[in-house]
Amino acid sequence: LKGNQIMDFAASPATPELMFALEQDGRIFRSEDGGKNFVVVETVKHDYWTWGTWPPFFGGIAVNKENHVIAIGREEMGVSIDAGKTFSKTEEKDHLWDPKGYIFPNRSTNRSLFKVIKLAASPASGRWYAVGGHLVKITQDNGKSWYAGSQGIDILCIYSPPVIDSTNPNRIHAVAGDNGHFYTHDLGRNWKTSEVSMGNVDGIAQDPNHPNIFYKLSGKSKDTGALYRSKDEGVTWDKLTNIPLPGMETRTNQNPSFIEGWIGRVRVDPTNSNRIYVSHRSSKGVYRSLDGGQSFHLVLTLQRPWELEVTKKGTIFINTFDSTGLYRSENHGKDFEKIHEGQVNNFVVHPNDENIIYANVGSWHHAWAQARVKTSYMRHFQGQENKGKGQLYKTEDGGKTWQSLGAHDGFALYIEPNFPQVMLMATRDGGKGILRSLDAGKSWHEFHEQHHNYRPRGFVYGGVPGRVYTWNHNFYRRDKIHQ
Repeated sequence: LKGNQIMDFAASPATPELMFALEQDGRIFRSEDGGKNFVVVETVKHDYWTWGTWPPFFGGIAVNKENHVIAIGREEMGVSIDAGKTFSKTEEKDHLWDPKGYIFPNRSTNRSLFKVIKLAASPASGRWYAVGGHLVKITQDNGKSWYAGSQGIDILCIYSPPVIDSTNPNRIHAVAGDNGHFYTHDLGRNWKTSEVSMGNVDGIAQDPNHPNIFYKLSGKSKDTGALYRSKDEGVTWDKLTNIPLPGMETRTNQNPSFIEGWIGRVRVDPTNSNRIYVSHRSSKGVYRSLDGGQSFHLVLTLQRPWELEVTKKGTIFINTFDSTGLYRSENHGKDFEKIHEGQVNNFVVHPNDENIIYANVGSWHHAWAQARVKTSYMRHFQGQENKGKGQLYKTEDGGKTWQSLGAHDGFALYIEPNFPQVMLMATRDGGKGILRSLDAGKSWHEFHEQHHNYRPRGFVYGGVPGRVYTWNHNFYRRDKIHQ
């Protein structure tokens, strides 16, 4: 099979010379002589992306002790009961599914059954096990029906900040892109979801003046971006209005979803809950509502908006995914000024003095998702390729003047609100994981310890002095960071 890209391989436990291979285009190869010769016996639909451009869903093939064969592609399943000579095929929409309490209902219907990394047949029980991105799926009737074989939560795509309930730090809300929205009332021991079929939930916020009210942003295409509101602490939701997401229409194999899609922000003004601000990496900029989310108007045009924050006084700060400056509005979005011209890839505003701002500048051009993205997708900026490490800057006068606090190749920043001299910084490029400062950013030392993620996207206050959460393809808590 030289020259083919084989996604999975299986040999019969009953007839060792009988072998099968699944090619990434969906072709099923069969051999009766131990792999010396193969012939194509069937093809299942498997609309893969070109290897190296975007990881394909690998597909799976397996053989049981009765020489029954199942092959699963991305859109179709093939089943053989005559040792792989002939196959009957079932499209994704035809299968029967029982989630059995699994909390990802929108990730276990339709295409999700066919997102298979590995398929295995039990030699003893007659069961087949398909391992997807989030759970084990089981069939006992050769694929006619399936049920969930695992529970719990395993979020792979947290791109936007979680929300820690302001009235109870044990209550947490997390949105996870196309995995949906999840919440816990016991500090993460057990999770529930409010989702049924919604995908790409990209931003969430709690109304600081009415803690039972939450807002979330969902967008799956340029026509389906919308803001939703919950009045029962995130259990049920009502759609308020659409949010334009024109960047979604550019998502292709050559420009995948993590470049244009996902990552949104929703912020409620603490000084007036009727003022709500929304941005999304696929939107045109910053949108403002003056009527509690019933309608929105564009107030600042930006390409790929990134970090949106609103202070206690209602001052707005935002930078962009392309890191072309840091913007501020002191009149609730009527006007914006650029307070830093550089490539600001992350910033943090002092919790007690919004004139004090820290910004990591200039390290973004080789930072984004190195393990998953081809070199051509990296963000490069003209004239920046050979300028060395990114710098950490600080201003104490609202951006009129800035001073460098050193070259760290830093990314996400955090100030502990109860101990503002304590700061955290993720070194997305610097390779040192998480750093901590005990002197308001003047000096830094490694603080990564046993954290599993070396490039956290951000930090969120945990509602308890010294408690912080990080996120980036998963979710972690650290207590007593000030000690």
